[in-house]
Order: sequence, then C-alpha cells, then structure tokens
Amino acid sequence: MYIVQFSVLLSPFQVLRVSGRPRWCRAVWFLVIIVLMIFTGYMVYRLFSDYFKYNSFNQSTTMWRNNISLPAITICNENSFNYTAFTEALTDNPTLLQEFKTLMIELEDHNDEVGELEYLDKTAYNDLLNWEMEEGSLVLRFRETLFHTLVGEYDYKMHDRGYHIPQADYAEYSQMTELGECFELNDDGKLQQSRGGHSGGVTIDLDANVKDYVFTTPTKGFLIFIRNHDETVMMNLGGYVVTPGSEVFLRLSTSHFTRLEPPHGTCKNVLSQYAKHDSHYETVRECIQRQKLSIMIAKCGCVPWYLAERLYTLGKVDVLDAYIVKLNKEHSLLSRQARVRREAKEQYRVRRNGGQASTNNEELYKSKYNKNICGYIEQYTCQVYVEYLVRKQIVTLEPCPEPCEYSDWQVENSVSVFPSTEEYFDTFIKDKVEKTPAPTYEYAQQNMARVHIYYDQIRVDEIKQTKAYEPQNFIAEFGGTVDLFIGFSFFTVCQLIEISIAYCISRLWSRKKETPPYTTPPNTSKVVQNNLGSVYDG
Repeated sequence: MYIVQFSVLLSPFQVLRVSGRPRWCRAVWFLVIIVLMIFTGYMVYRLFSDYFKYNSFNQSTTMWRNNISLPAITICNENSFNYTAFTEALTDNPTLLQEFKTLMIELEDHNDEVGELEYLDKTAYNDLLNWEMEEGSLVLRFRETLFHTLVGEYDYKMHDRGYHIPQADYAEYSQMTELGECFELNDDGKLQQSRGGHSGGVTIDLDANVKDYVFTTPTKGFLIFIRNHDETVMMNLGGYVVTPGSEVFLRLSTSHFTRLEPPHGTCKNVLSQYAKHDSHYETVRECIQRQKLSIMIAKCGCVPWYLAERLYTLGKVDVLDAYIVKLNKEHSLLSRQARVRREAKEQYRVRRNGGQASTNNEELYKSKYNKNICGYIEQYTCQVYVEYLVRKQIVTLEPCPEPCEYSDWQVENSVSVFPSTEEYFDTFIKDKVEKTPAPTYEYAQQNMARVHIYYDQIRVDEIKQTKAYEPQNFIAEFGGTVDLFIGFSFFTVCQLIEISIAYCISRLWSRKKETPPYTTPPNTSKVVQNNLGSVYDG
C-alpha cells in the first residue's frame, strides 16, 4: 500500500502538492520541473525535426558468386549507312548527290551558330527529301550488312562459349538506332562469366567493312554500349569508341542498387514506351532519350525513322499512333516549311506513280505512317537542331529520376594495336574472314578491331538505400525521452483523457442533480504526505 502511495508522489504534478514542505523546497522543485519541461520540449523538437528530414543511408555489401551475368551489349558502326552504295545509286542523278553533300556541309557549318539552324531553308532540298521518302530511308535501303560486322560472318561463336549466332538469326539480334542498324547481344542475360580475367569473358572481333565513310561521321570505327538487359538504346548516349586497328579491353565491375521512393529517396519507376521485350522501368539514359525524341517530334513535325521502324516492327503501333495523333493535332502549329514538306511528299508520290499509291522497298514506307516519318536526311537535320537547342539551354530537359532497382556497370578500358603484326594476322585472323578477295593486313588495320569484355572479379556490390529513422525508432525514442525527464507515458495520456471525460460528465450532471454520478477516489497519498510533513517539521 505504501509503495503504491509513494509511486503516486513521483509524478511531477504530485510533487508540488506534498503538504508540509517549506517554500524554498517548493521553489526548488518548481524550478527543477520547469527546467525538465523545457529540456524535454527541446529534445522532442529535435526528435520531430530529425524524423521529418527523412534521412537515409546506403548499406553496401559485396557478394562473391560462382558466376555472374555479363551486361547486355549494343555494337554500332559509326557509319550510319553504306555511303559507297548510296553514291553508286545516285551515279545517274548527280544533282541529288550534290544536294546531299551541300546540305550536310551546311549543317556542319551552322552547328554552333545561334539561330542559323532554325531558319534553314529545307525547301531547297525538297527533291532530295522526297526522293528519300519515296524510296525509303537511306539507312534502311543502304544499311551496313549486319552479319559482315562480325568476323566469321556465317556462324559466329563467342569465344568458344557456345553462343552461336547463325546468319539467318541476325535480324533477331539487331536494333535500329540513330547510328543505323546495331547489333545486340545478351538481352536475355544468359551469357555469364565464371572465372575472372579477360580469358573468362567475351571476345568479339569486329569488321567495319567500310570503303567510304559519310564525311560527317565524327570518328571511324564502332560504338559499344554497355547497358541493362532490358534497356533500350536508340541514341548516341554513353557509348565507348572502338577505332579500327585497335584491341580494346573493357574491364567491368557491377553494382546492384535498391533505392527509396520519396520522401526518403528520389527514385521513381516509369514504364518504358520502347521496350523490346517485356515491360520494364526506364533508366536515366532512356528518360533522356524519351525527352529528346519528344522535342524532335514537336519541333520537326515528324517521327524519326529509327523510332518509327522500331515501334512498327515490334508491334507497338499504339505508341506510334499516339505520336501521329499528336502530330495531326499540332498540324496547324507547324512551321510553313513543315507544311510545304508534307504537301510536297503527297504530290511527289502521286506524280512518281502516275496517280497510284507509292511503292516502296521497306514495309514501313508502304504503311499509313509514311507521310509522318522523318527520313534519315530530315531526321539528321532535326537532330542537329535539337542538340543545339539543348546545348544552348533554349530547351531544357527535365531531371531524370533513377529507377528504384537497377544494375550499373563501371568500365575501365585499355587499348593496344590490332592486329599486332602481319604474321599474327596471317596466322590467326585471315582465314576467319570470309571475303572475296581475301582481306589484306592493310585492310585489317583500317577496318578490324578486337574487343574483350570481362569481369576482373566475380562479385556484385549490393548497395541498398535504407531509412535512417523508422517509425518504431521514433516512437521508442520519443517515449524514452519524455518518460525519463518528466515521467510521461501512454498510461499518463490515458489518465488525462479519463480525468477530462470525468470532469466534463460531472459538470454536465451537476446541472441536473446536486450529487454528480462520478466521485473522485479518496486521496490515498495523504498519510504519506503527513509523514513527509512531519519530517520537515521535525
């Protein structure tokens, strides 16, 4: 009984009610309680402040494995189309060939001049533009033969690892990009490495097979993109240049990231519109692509040929239709030059076919989308203009959030000469290349390259973003703070609620009856109070 009575006196509200204490003792207790209340309020403020900052931290764990999947790889020839075949096709029409050269030179000359590209008079090149649209995109008509890109063109085997790619299956491994037709590898992630070093990875021999480069091509050779298995690469963003006559070693290390959504993190899952296989969330690179493509469509009034080709062949005509509907709605907002170009396209088709529907070599250009597609020339013109707008910040791209779960690859590269000597070429390379006439050492130096893609160590760094302050941690710290300094707990809250309800009921009841239905319990602490008072009096 005395223990219960004594525990009641431990409350800060009961301490001041003890009878018999001198005034100086009450004043000291009052100051102690005020200081504790202020300090508790400050601590509670700090707890709320820390919690609503939504801080987080990264937990990193290194996972060693028996084998690890290599990334998906996209290989593109820097020469976007076969310029040699193109010039040969226009031997009988030198005027169109000269228009093409003049346009490309003008684009290069005005690439960095403010405002020049916006007022480029494309009507001067109507014959060239219409010729391309009538026959089909230059890249599709004069595409670099994809199976010639890899040495051993008819049955290529990836470093004796059983990854056969027959010639008939090359279409399955190809993708149209702004760089032309590119080769894709390991989209399914089945190509894996089980031992460290370049001997355990993938070795790819490349053959540019180019006689004449388009004179606007920035560098000769190839671009290699290291990407996620379900990622789509359509624009030249983040590639590694491989020049002919070089042996390139791309040493990989990989990290798997798990990010938090707002408010603790910044990740956001956005479904990709251009997925080749199953649906997936777009990466930062895909987000930049999507925004640039939207700007190109809005500014130039047509869909880039490689985007249309991709959506059409993948059966994603709903996405393509959405672009076409948007273009038709904005038809009245297009520049005069764009309207003239569209009208000229229709007239040119009718004139060339004697009033009949056009006949094109490519399936896409036989479809209803024909008039809404940018050919290579128009797309390249528009692309140069859009890059200028973005570079000068006339048009700004929105920040791209990273997906909430993704893998990333860090690449270190080193380069040596390939083939190293003429003897090496004769012994190890010459017989693998099926060409007529047989390639020479000089041809190999100007067209061939070897690429090694491998992990140095068979491990994955798992990086997980974790909340610094979970709700249960906040509740525990809040309860511990207020209970330690002022003896406040959930039981105290319940008692305060009970007293408040009882007080309200008693006040209402007293208006009707003289005796309220609720009576306060007897003060069981009076005995202890009297005893304490006698101590101070004594």
